[in-house]
This record gives sequence, C-alpha cells and structure tokens, in this order.
Amino acid sequence: MISSVLAIGGAILGATTIAGLLMAYQVRQAGDLAHSQGAIFAADAGVECCLYAVYKGGGSCTGQQSTITLEDGASALVSCYDNSNNLTDCNSSAASALSVGTSINAKRAFLINF
Repeated sequence: MISSVLAIGGAILGATTIAGLLMAYQVRQAGDLAHSQGAIFAADAGVECCLYAVYKGGGSCTGQQSTITLEDGASALVSCYDNSNNLTDCNSSAASALSVGTSINAKRAFLINF
C-alpha cells in the first residue's frame, strides 16, 4: 500500500514538474514576442536591401556582408553567396543571400535564392 502511494505520488510529481517547465518556456517565448517581431522586420529589411543591390545595383548592401540598423535598435547582417556557397558581393552574380535579423535576444533569419 505504501509503495503504491509513493509510486502514484512520484508519477504525479513528475507530471506536474514537466508541465511547469513547459509553461515556463511558453511564458518566456510569449514575452519575447516583441523582440522576435523586431528581428523578423530587420531580416526582411536586409532581404529587401539585398534585392535592391542585385536588381538595381548600388544601395547600402553592395559588399559581401552588410549591416543594417533600424530605428528601434534591431539590426540585420546580410551575406551574399555565389553558386559555390562562397561569399561574394551583392550584385547580379549573387546566387543567394542570407539575412539574419537581431533584436535584443531574438534572432530570425531569411534566405533568398535568385
């Protein structure tokens, strides 16, 4: 009788511990929503800058790696690659671009292939 009560109590304690841990992760993720949104907007701005450099020529994303800083403090690091996945200038010879947006602790990335 005592061992069955201990086994059931241990199972309930384990289940509540796991549920509490999962809830803590969800609360932290919900609190980071604003920073995640800022990182997504920064990554999108990096993609737009790269598209302008590739199709129109010039702009602020013409090097191999460029950094864009938005007014709210979020930033994006834009890297352009050729067909062999080597860093190249963001111009008409670029085959793909990776834009990593950062806002406080949140990082989001977009990859675009030409």
